[in-house]
Amino acid sequence: MAQQMQWEYAKLSGAPEADELQKKQEELMPQIQENAAAAAYLQAQMRWSQISNDIYKIISEPITEGMKVLDHGEQQQPKH
Repeated sequence: MAQQMQWEYAKLSGAPEADELQKKQEELMPQIQENAAAAAYLQAQMRWSQISNDIYKIISEPITEGMKVLDHGEQQQPKH
């Protein structure tokens, strides 16, 4: 789990160690798949990760657009 999070962060940041971390993960997958509880946990964790990413996008996009509107409005107002 910790390695997967390290890999995800490295991948998102474009770090060079992302490939090495992915390789380590791939080597562990056969062991994880043999353990039904571990496989179910990782599958649930991946689903949760996707859902949380979707929620983040849903929340952040309107905020970003709102900030653009506010910035645009400030630029148009004359200063006293």
